[in-house]
Amino acid sequence: MSNCLAGTHAWTEAERARNRVLVAALVHDEGQVEPLLRVDRDVSALLKKDALPPGVAETIHLAVHGLWFQWIFGMGSVSERRLGLIRAALERLIGSVAEVKLSTSGAGDRVGNKRKSTTPRARERGVR
Repeated sequence: MSNCLAGTHAWTEAERARNRVLVAALVHDEGQVEPLLRVDRDVSALLKKDALPPGVAETIHLAVHGLWFQWIFGMGSVSERRLGLIRAALERLIGSVAEVKLSTSGAGDRVGNKRKSTTPRARERGVR
């Protein structure tokens, strides 16, 4: 997420045009899709190694794909505010899943006799 949703610095009109050319090339010559599929397989492999429950990392991956699709075809704006809201929502999803995982496992980093929370949401609430 830090790569795609870090800010609008890479979401320029020139980049949008390059992405549209990519889509046009894929439509014109299916052989051009292989490098894209390779990258997607690599990302999928990384997601499978993630500690998130099945479906969570994939949900985030699909959200980024959807945002990109909207942007290249001009179906939605990409502003710092919108990216911030989307990133915060996805981070809350990750945080809530991590909290559930910690609370149901009874595990976690222990400091003394207290459980140390490592989730963003718990830190916001001051839970340690």
